[in-house]
Amino acid sequence: MRLAHHTIPVALALTGIVVLASGCGEEPNSPEQAAPSAAAAASASASTDRYIVLFKQGKTGQAVGPGAMASASTAMAKLGGTVERSHADIGVMQVRMTAGAAAELRKRPDVEAVAKDRKVQWLPPREKIATDIHRFASQGDPHKAQFLSFQWNLRRIQADKAWDLSNQGKGVLVCILDTGVDPRHIDIKGKLNLEISASFVATERADRDFNLHGTSMASLVSSNGLGMASVAPKASLCSVKVLDRTGSGSFGDVTAGIQYVGTAGLLDGLKRVQVANMSLGAVLPANDPDVKVLIKAMQRAVDFSTAHGVLFVASSGNDGVNLNNPDIISIPAQLNHVLSVGATGPINQRNFDHIALYSNIGKRGVDVYAPGGEFEFPNNVLQDLILAACSPSTREPGFEDCADGLSYLFEAGTSPAAAQVSGEAAVIEAALPGNQTPEDLAACIEKTADPLPNPNITNFGRVNVKSALKCPA
Repeated sequence: MRLAHHTIPVALALTGIVVLASGCGEEPNSPEQAAPSAAAAASASASTDRYIVLFKQGKTGQAVGPGAMASASTAMAKLGGTVERSHADIGVMQVRMTAGAAAELRKRPDVEAVAKDRKVQWLPPREKIATDIHRFASQGDPHKAQFLSFQWNLRRIQADKAWDLSNQGKGVLVCILDTGVDPRHIDIKGKLNLEISASFVATERADRDFNLHGTSMASLVSSNGLGMASVAPKASLCSVKVLDRTGSGSFGDVTAGIQYVGTAGLLDGLKRVQVANMSLGAVLPANDPDVKVLIKAMQRAVDFSTAHGVLFVASSGNDGVNLNNPDIISIPAQLNHVLSVGATGPINQRNFDHIALYSNIGKRGVDVYAPGGEFEFPNNVLQDLILAACSPSTREPGFEDCADGLSYLFEAGTSPAAAQVSGEAAVIEAALPGNQTPEDLAACIEKTADPLPNPNITNFGRVNVKSALKCPA
């Protein structure tokens, strides 16, 4: 999530920047399709919407059998519905149909609930824009990144100290569930695994980021150390596009992306995903019946992928609310098996562990904090924000200079805070022997965080990457 941006178009004499093209815009799994029957032709002209269908599961949450899904597909076809996605592993279908067909479907004994899908603005639209120009020389050591002096955030969480004590996340794959990641930026070139990257936004490719959010998050996790340093410089990245160029997306698309990372890489014998960063979120009414259905579908996807070894890290939100309030819920941050991250930020380069005014708080909804930057005070300076890469494919007004693939921006929000924690998880996973479970990684991050005042609000505290290397194997 972003609240403030400041671009740095950078002039750099580098050659051989490769423009990568791939078929990432195609969905990785072809959903089971059911053609409408002749009996349903009369309803074809009626208004249709996408609905999320939850099937009943056993007490242990076992997958719904293929026979039940096939039977339901046939029933939906007779009602004039079209199955857009079918997730038998979690008992969820996404179906385009009429309200009348949805009402009939609710009567089936194997259906738990049906709710209309919602498109949500997962990234706040507020932002501030300014420009400046800097030049730097080419190299690749994170200690020598040209703009490292601006990156107070890495020093605060001792990520720079951890570089020398670890293998910097080597061999770990982190997927960015966001607006896409553009690999043409010099600090991301060569890092994006295009075989695993996938788009769940029908009209946009996973390796293009027209919004600029996903690319900036990716660069905080892992970068080439040219203009900027990152938490896990040797980690690999994948892009799972679940949000469009406006930063919005449906519950169905986000849910599909969450479930995808649970098996991504295993299908073709490629390395599985170990960390998934979700720098996105929305605060919703906790007692809305339809919201409960949509959240339950998303929770099933998180449970599935967590069981397959993926740690989910999410931004807690930029609404400035206390999530101890039971009437509201921040999604996906407050789902089970998701590590929720709030933001800290300095005021005129002082008081670096100040909880940012925009950050959601509350022990019930925020697990740990990480640097997100601050800009709400009159004496805030540019350096109080977070430096990140700017997407070459962005179409955001005021960011035209980013097209050169050499530009950087300053931003603030719980989004960059979450991305740095995802990088920390990669460093821990690579440093400790064997494969750590998501629960192991989360526990290590939490128990090695530096305490902050008022634990009822700040919970475990602000993360410390160097301290996390001391977690027992």
